[in-house]
Amino acid sequence: QQLPVYPPARPIEDINEEALKERERAIKALKEFTEQVTDDNVFARLVIEDPEEFRGRTLAEHMSMLAWSDSLLTKPIEDQLYHGRHMTFCRSRDDKLAI
Repeated sequence: QQLPVYPPARPIEDINEEALKERERAIKALKEFTEQVTDDNVFARLVIEDPEEFRGRTLAEHMSMLAWSDSLLTKPIEDQLYHGRHMTFCRSRDDKLAI
């Protein structure tokens, strides 16, 4: 007999409606927060001068225009974040990685 991949769902009458509404409010608040544009960060104040093709853009604008859905871009960035030199310093007292 093959075991199910997912645990069985709870019956609908067992769902806490208040908790569900609270989660929906939290998600909507996060969505509204992330859609707000604030120019009070270093990336929005740094203006690119070279190379000429990017001149006049802020670093924030340039980063938002990158193809973040392309794995040729994101995979090397992810590898550097997980295995880069900075990880030498991201260790706890017992010399294990802090992540």
